[in-house]
Amino acid sequence: MKNYFLLCLLLICACSQKPEEVLCTTEFKQIYVEVYNLNGQLVELDDYQLINIKTNENLTDEIGSLIELPNPGRYLIADDATDLKGETLELLFLGVLNNEIVVREIYLIGRDICHVQLISGEEQIIISN
Repeated sequence: MKNYFLLCLLLICACSQKPEEVLCTTEFKQIYVEVYNLNGQLVELDDYQLINIKTNENLTDEIGSLIELPNPGRYLIADDATDLKGETLELLFLGVLNNEIVVREIYLIGRDICHVQLISGEEQIIISN
């Protein structure tokens, strides 16, 4: 009986503990891809697309073109407002220059408790055109 009482007391204490509080920054995190030529200069693509690999949905209008970027050659692929539709989002970034696909890169985007995170994929891409 004494052991039963101790077990119940232990379970009550364990269940009544509050989860750890997490303090997030107010930063609005954004993940960009930069496209460079062989001379190290940013390249402004004629067009680009962000494709959800799982659904084949084009997310370019939803993610990439919501803001004007001050530097041509930098492309937004995800930010804290991106709906990951689950724990991660696998994106295909297609870059077009002179009617030719010059960039084909896969990105895995996730989220920690507070912000969007780049799990895999190159943030700087060098093309030969």
